[in-house]
Amino acid sequence: MYRALSRRLVDWYRKNKRDLPWRGTQDAYAIWVSEIMLQQTRVETVIPYYERFLSRFPSVKSLGGASIEEVLTVWQGLGYYQRARRIHRAASTMKRLPRTASEWREVDGVGRYTANAIASIAFGERVAVADGNVCRVMARLFGLQECGGALERKAEELSLSMMGSHAPGEWNQAVMELGAVVCTPITPQCSACPLRGGCAAYSKGRVPEFPAKERARSSVEERHLCVCVVRGGKVGVRQIESDRWWAGMYEFPRVVLRADETTEDGLRALNACGASQLATVRHTVTHHRITLEAYVARSGGPKGLSFRDISQLSELPMPSAQRRVATALAQAVSSAAMNGRGAVKRASSRARGRR
Repeated sequence: MYRALSRRLVDWYRKNKRDLPWRGTQDAYAIWVSEIMLQQTRVETVIPYYERFLSRFPSVKSLGGASIEEVLTVWQGLGYYQRARRIHRAASTMKRLPRTASEWREVDGVGRYTANAIASIAFGERVAVADGNVCRVMARLFGLQECGGALERKAEELSLSMMGSHAPGEWNQAVMELGAVVCTPITPQCSACPLRGGCAAYSKGRVPEFPAKERARSSVEERHLCVCVVRGGKVGVRQIESDRWWAGMYEFPRVVLRADETTEDGLRALNACGASQLATVRHTVTHHRITLEAYVARSGGPKGLSFRDISQLSELPMPSAQRRVATALAQAVSSAAMNGRGAVKRASSRARGRR
């Protein structure tokens, strides 16, 4: 039965697959870039970044020879910047592109799923993949009760058994495509599914129950404060040396406030003199919900700042929240220029609370 289902799925894929820029190529470098970008990021978001990245870094050599600042600038806005640092670090030491899944798993930032995807699509290695889409398809098709890592292992095993004589890369992309556009988490399109005739969940009317849900990770609230030290059309920034999310990028000097610390404590820690509030930005990184309070100061600030033209901040790689602060600052300075000297404080007050 599953041989017939497999054939139906591959036939469906050939007729219905989306036209994506990384499809139709067996260039392992391009596939590597696409798979890294697609980690935790939607396809439609990735497409312009993928095309821009390959235009700027068309080969492993060009990527490895670039500075991390160049790479982060091109990656800017895609988020999860550790991915950019890892792919750059790997490219800078890579003598040749790996060919097998086991070799790819030795590459920094490449896990089992990514290694199997590259090896199967670029080199035809007979390995299956188990991303979220594949796990959902297999959980519903076979009525699997597992979740988390156990589900990933079982889904990979079952997908490999269904692959049969089909081209590994095409098979893996077919299962992923089905999960992405038909067997979706919410409101799956079962009437359009080529596997519904053999689907355990569909036959029992229990599709929404699969896969089993993992316990949601609780969110963590954080409060950050940053200061824009402005001097004659320039503002002080610093490069983030060590950080779990933003290492190598630039920011206005920032502190993380403890629950018992006040805004005044943060301003003192940054040695900000005569500061006025510029904006409040809320953003989320993984399960961390961060409120960033931004202030403008005419003097003070921590040591070691690099002063850059406010109009040229767009050339620096900055975290998205800091980029929004930079936009608010540019607007405040522009307003101050029109209103006369001393208007930065008034303009910054109007920017308060912007998201």
